[in-house]
Amino acid sequence: MKLKIHNIITETTVNGPGKRFGIWLQGCNFNCKGCFNPTTHPLTGGTLISHQELFRKIVSTEGIEGISISGGEPLLQIVPLLSFLKMIKEKTNLSVILFSGYTFNEIKSDKEKNKILSYLDILISGRYQEALKINTPYLSSSNQELHFFSDIYCKNDFQVYDTELIIDKEGNIITSGFNHLF
Repeated sequence: MKLKIHNIITETTVNGPGKRFGIWLQGCNFNCKGCFNPTTHPLTGGTLISHQELFRKIVSTEGIEGISISGGEPLLQIVPLLSFLKMIKEKTNLSVILFSGYTFNEIKSDKEKNKILSYLDILISGRYQEALKINTPYLSSSNQELHFFSDIYCKNDFQVYDTELIIDKEGNIITSGFNHLF
């Protein structure tokens, strides 16, 4: 099975507590006005990577405490994402944070999407609403929610306002983190 990847950052400190492996999946059907990552919206594009190859990249990255998955909308790729997260949880001790535009109730009431909850430590849920923009770590609009599914982290671990600017090998500037400064 393959995931359609928009971008990967092997070491990020602004997409969850500690040093993390950041994964942005390609494709989003919400197209929220004012979205921080509009280049992730097209369903075309991205790079197909098998979940085994992605797993190997993650476990070869030293010093990370978890992975953070965003997009686009990760749950549009629910079948390969479930397979990938099952592998992560069975074969590592890494924590998993998932950002989704779906609300918790939408995820909970969908037979396939609901399965994802057993593989997450943290879910940040809800569509970005520009009119409800807030200046709160990890939540970009007041309708979004932070859900804890394990005791690895607590609310105090999510009090960071950082943004990273990364220059990749091709000279592209990648902005990661939270757009409270922009």
